[in-house]
Amino acid sequence: MIVDIPTMRGMKWLKAAAFGALGGLSLEVPGIVAAFRWHGVPPWKVTPAPDRPSIRRPDLRPGELPAPGPLPYTMAVGFSTLLSATLAGVLAASYGPAAVPIASYTVGLAAFGIVRKLADSAPPIVATAVIRSLKAGLATR
Repeated sequence: MIVDIPTMRGMKWLKAAAFGALGGLSLEVPGIVAAFRWHGVPPWKVTPAPDRPSIRRPDLRPGELPAPGPLPYTMAVGFSTLLSATLAGVLAASYGPAAVPIASYTVGLAAFGIVRKLADSAPPIVATAVIRSLKAGLATR
């Protein structure tokens, strides 16, 4: 008799996407806590102080502005959560047994870094493959 152990077979992609979304949402919590701790208001109500930008603004980097309202802030959180869920779901759909909850959560946490690295490395990889295939095609003629 075969025993079906869920962690041995991996998760379904939708469940993995949910864990990935939780990982992505975990990245937003420190920003929300910092806004309440330093400014006493939600992040979308934090306004820059142009005359005194250095006062109580350790959460902003130079040139960075806070979200201008609840709608853009909610949209940014929604898109980052969607990205995290998508990558975790793709992991589960591609490598089912590897998609345990901690892996899906970690992929959700690292979603932006993964996408940046893929975007940076994809053009050189594709260019190299095209050049090699062209050289191989020319060599056979």
